[in-house]
Amino acid sequence: MIPDRLKLKSADPKQYEFAVKLCTDIELLLEEKKEAQLLIDEWNDKISTGLIYEAHNFEHYYASISRDTFIRKALSPSPTFDNLFTYTDSLTVIDIISKANVEEHELDYYLDMLEANFPDAKVSDLLYWPDEWFGNGVDLHIELTNEQKIYCLSSYTNRWFADQPKKILLPPKVKTALKNKIASQEKITQ
Repeated sequence: MIPDRLKLKSADPKQYEFAVKLCTDIELLLEEKKEAQLLIDEWNDKISTGLIYEAHNFEHYYASISRDTFIRKALSPSPTFDNLFTYTDSLTVIDIISKANVEEHELDYYLDMLEANFPDAKVSDLLYWPDEWFGNGVDLHIELTNEQKIYCLSSYTNRWFADQPKKILLPPKVKTALKNKIASQEKITQ
């Protein structure tokens, strides 16, 4: 169960209705090739909680997500680094993502939360394209457990939690690939 402090709060219904109307008005102006910047500025001021939206965001989102998801993502806060974040929190969040039993905007929110708490780790690559995350042509074809994924992220970012096991058993191929990834990152930062 995710702690209340980490839960994505539901959008205020009036705020959501206002966002739907504003989004519709912006889209209509853009479809008619009319100036929409004043309304986009209002969107950025009153709706968006993170991203600065531009005309192209309204012109192209429908190719990959629904209007509802687009609006709910805009109304969702951007997670930030959390000093109180724990190993248990990270496992809970990664479990939510792995099961994908939440709405798409919530899934994005929790993925962003992991990204914020494991800076520069490219969490989505590890979760969805692990061979790509390990790099260097590694062809693992191994399904990592959530505990192993968190261990890899902690190793890479050097973010360890007080409630985290110090050792997690990794398959030899993964262990070698992780050591190589960390070593290549250390070369880049020197």
